[in-house]
Amino acid sequence: MSSVTLLSMGRTAGGFLFLLAPKLDASTFFLPYEPSTAVFSNLVASRDIVIGTLLYTAQEPSGIKNLGRPNRDLKRALMAEIAVDAAELVTNFVCFMNGSLSAAGFRGLGGGTLVCLGIGVYNYLNLA
Repeated sequence: MSSVTLLSMGRTAGGFLFLLAPKLDASTFFLPYEPSTAVFSNLVASRDIVIGTLLYTAQEPSGIKNLGRPNRDLKRALMAEIAVDAAELVTNFVCFMNGSLSAAGFRGLGGGTLVCLGIGVYNYLNLA
């Protein structure tokens, strides 16, 4: 199983967890559960499900096509994943700096985002 497959399955599973258990997710990331947290959970869930399935469906069994050239669809999916994670990391940092996100919440949300970003960048660079 490739790291892209693991990333896609993790994002999709995490998205469904956010969708089905928003209270559990709020406590996992040290966020108070409020109506706005439920909306936040649904937004994160839909985004992660879309990114996860995009990454999964962009893969080919061999990882390449067109006589050995890198899979363009997978590169685009990884670029989308990297852009989403980079934007989320910046947003988490801004929220932490203005006091709307606690240090524990920043570590939880930002740490997970940083791991996904790192895996995405690693896979993108290895496709080139």
